[in-house]
Amino acid sequence: MLWKLWDDSSTDEFQERMLHQAIEDKEYLHILGTKEWKIPIHYYHVQVTASTKTKIDMLKKMVMFSFLNMNISHLDELSGFLHVDTLFIEDIVTQMIATGVVEKVDSVYKLTKIGEEQFKAGTILSEPSTEVIPFEFSVLNQNAIQEEPTNVMVKEDWELDLYRYSNEVANLAGTILEEDKLREYVQESGKVFEVGGNEKIISKIEPITLQAMKFAKCIEYQLYDLLENKVYARIWNGASGRWDERFEEEITRLEGEAWKSHHDQAIIENFPERYEYLRGRLKAFHNKGNKNQKVLDILRGKDIRARFINSFSETKRKMLMVSPWISAVVVDRDMLSRLQQFAKQGKTLYISWGIAKNMETEDRKPSPALLKRLQEITHEDGTQAVFVRWFGNQHNKEIVVDARTHILGSYNWLSYRGEYDIRHESVVVIKEEKVIKDTTVYIEAKFINALKQDLTALLSNVSAQVEPIIVKNWMKELIMLDSSLEKRKQLSDQLMEHLRNNGQVELIHELASLWARYDVEDFGVRSYLSELLNEENFDLAKEYYALCQKHIKTSPISEWEKAPELSEYKEWFAEQKVVGKTKPQLQEKPTPKGNANGKKRIPRSKKKK
Repeated sequence: MLWKLWDDSSTDEFQERMLHQAIEDKEYLHILGTKEWKIPIHYYHVQVTASTKTKIDMLKKMVMFSFLNMNISHLDELSGFLHVDTLFIEDIVTQMIATGVVEKVDSVYKLTKIGEEQFKAGTILSEPSTEVIPFEFSVLNQNAIQEEPTNVMVKEDWELDLYRYSNEVANLAGTILEEDKLREYVQESGKVFEVGGNEKIISKIEPITLQAMKFAKCIEYQLYDLLENKVYARIWNGASGRWDERFEEEITRLEGEAWKSHHDQAIIENFPERYEYLRGRLKAFHNKGNKNQKVLDILRGKDIRARFINSFSETKRKMLMVSPWISAVVVDRDMLSRLQQFAKQGKTLYISWGIAKNMETEDRKPSPALLKRLQEITHEDGTQAVFVRWFGNQHNKEIVVDARTHILGSYNWLSYRGEYDIRHESVVVIKEEKVIKDTTVYIEAKFINALKQDLTALLSNVSAQVEPIIVKNWMKELIMLDSSLEKRKQLSDQLMEHLRNNGQVELIHELASLWARYDVEDFGVRSYLSELLNEENFDLAKEYYALCQKHIKTSPISEWEKAPELSEYKEWFAEQKVVGKTKPQLQEKPTPKGNANGKKRIPRSKKKK
């Protein structure tokens, strides 16, 4: 649908993508109007005092055991007993006294009640320390948001009106947060508070201080559903980078009736026969073949395993899988062979595993060799087809097949075969669109956050001798996800800009070829083609365009010449249409060619004036 709007809509590519997402290729949606407005974002600091709970090491355990069972008046006695230098013992005991674990009673070192509890639990608290936790806060949404330096929707101010239904802006400055609420804001903001899974015990929270104020732009689309004869709003929240149900519900409730009345008067009353005819035709078309479709089904016993195995052949493009454990008993030679065939058919699998709060305490880890075999399953171009990540602290068992089927229940997909001695298990198979979409967003958010963390290390090493396949696999894992397009695009842009600054022309081309090969035009396929043409690298542009013609199916390539970034190259496109009739041979992996002086051209994002 996006290509049909170029003649009438803004040349802002971001606006086009948002509009494309809002209407979701549903021909029966009519755009009644659009608006832009802003919402306030506060940047806060909160200072906390906390101790870190860690597992007691052997030396500390022996010290605590000694104080619990022996009468020790001088630390050199303990040093001689444990055969450890007195300085080490003094450091440990000083820290234990500071944290209330040890005290001296009648000149004898003893464990306090807190110390006895910690000894029994096998954990100990560090000395309290203070730290400042920063977070950005969306005032009207009343939640923290992830700070994205590259988020073009957030800045110091916009020449826009504030949200028309905003009440008085609530300022958290000066308030003292409850611990649960503080932890909630830290989690929402994506900040790291408990490093490496080490729990922090908060003893003091200082009043919040306001550091700065910003504003986020929101885009509002007012839509009319011809099939359902109703109106509703879609709101893109620039602060959170997602569609905002809270604003959508509020605006629809307060203004929907007026929109509907205006639409009825302008359209339906003037063309009643045409309206009813069109609505009837569309309704019949969209209901065709769906009358008997079940939205929910329940499976038990052997049927679960059969459905699980069948999901691999049912998948057309991508499967998401959440499994707390991965076992070699299930991921055996047959399963690995099935996954090889899965990859050979061009399908991609994402596996999220882990049940413990930190990886070190996982008691049923898959072997490194098994994880390596999974990660070595590739598509024909050599990039990964199976992405496996440990996230931990999850007991849910879920599968999402493409965007069509959601399976969840008690069955452990990758650690229980369910073929013999069957225990009582149940799973639910769901076909409801909103549930599937929400689940996809929930699962994929973890992968996106992990990729964001990986990018920092990638950028610091990419100018060194990093294997290109590592960079390509990172990009592949990013582009094959479906949620949070803008956030993923920002991460991609960061990497591409870094590569440009380091003259990594060939790697840039290989990554852009991934976008084309896996049909993700939104990641910049047209922009990259425009860069090649701007640089007058016509041979490479021709090969890249041929690659797009072969793989991209979701966009009518014949209409690309109408795109704002390509409109000045209509003659070039005309030449390609003539050449295309001869079906030229396609080079799957073209590499950038040099200019007349033998130097490689570095594509720039800036268009030629």
